[in-house]
Amino acid sequence: MEKIKILLVDDDPDFADQMLFYLNKFGYDTIYLPSQRSAESRLKDLHYDLAILDLMMEDDDSGLQLARKIKANSPEIPIILLTAITNETGYSFSQEFKSSPELLPIDKYCEKGIRPDVLNKIIQQLIINKK
Repeated sequence: MEKIKILLVDDDPDFADQMLFYLNKFGYDTIYLPSQRSAESRLKDLHYDLAILDLMMEDDDSGLQLARKIKANSPEIPIILLTAITNETGYSFSQEFKSSPELLPIDKYCEKGIRPDVLNKIIQQLIINKK
């Protein structure tokens, strides 16, 4: 059986290393890119089943910009927005996502600090719903 491929885009190398450890431990084949720009330059040649994006990278909304481009080319790809915006700014998109999910081009909104086993369950649910 072929491994599920995950695209991880985050500009925090320490966080990315931690995520890569857990995603690999859970059996996923993970492609890591450190920025919105690096991901956009490779979107056409990358093949993945799910994307996990940071929100704030080069710009405050880099993750949303990247999510829009992914959904425009591959609307079937589930996207998890994994962000520390609440810790950094006090603002959270969780209420907007719950009340108007159609406004955000993502499938799930999560705050950084999520337990790895909980993230794995979310990934599994999104992959199962995709099939």
